Amino acid sequence: MAEDVPDKNRRLFVAVAVTGSCAIAAAVAGPGAVFVAAPLADKGSGGRRFAVGKLDDLTQGVPTKVTLIGDEVDAFTRAEKRKLGAVWLLRTGPREVQALSAICPHLGCSIDVQSGEAGKAPGFACPCHESGFALAGARLSGPSPRGMDALPVEIAADGALTVTWKRYRIGVEKQEEIG
Repeated sequence: MAEDVPDKNRRLFVAVAVTGSCAIAAAVAGPGAVFVAAPLADKGSGGRRFAVGKLDDLTQGVPTKVTLIGDEVDAFTRAEKRKLGAVWLLRTGPREVQALSAICPHLGCSIDVQSGEAGKAPGFACPCHESGFALAGARLSGPSPRGMDALPVEIAADGALTVTWKRYRIGVEKQEEIG
């Protein structure tokens, strides 16, 4: 019987060691899982708002390109005062403004304005693969799978313009927000 006591002590020690190890692993795994999954929870955040000027600074029917500068935040880092993108603003009426992303929906090149020369209507063009877009952003020609991406615009009582910047998946027909 004297030999049963060391076996019981050994089993008790192993049981306590395994239970303690599992508790420590669970305490570490919980916060670790949250850290790894955090970037996934931010998908489709609704965009960021940027002040882009005054209504009186825009001429009706003439596109104006505005560069958006802000802090770039990815999953775990922050870089200050970076170029996040650009938008084309088009005043369409006395108190109406349309904002279009300057990122081509085809492969992400920067869309430029195209003047109405040589019998062509004014609009936008992507210089990379020759996609053409109307002033309202509709796709006219080229490989782009959809028209330019419209962005929400707000006009304050004093005429200050705010655009909500969103990014959309490129190369797909349906507009899909990615952040």
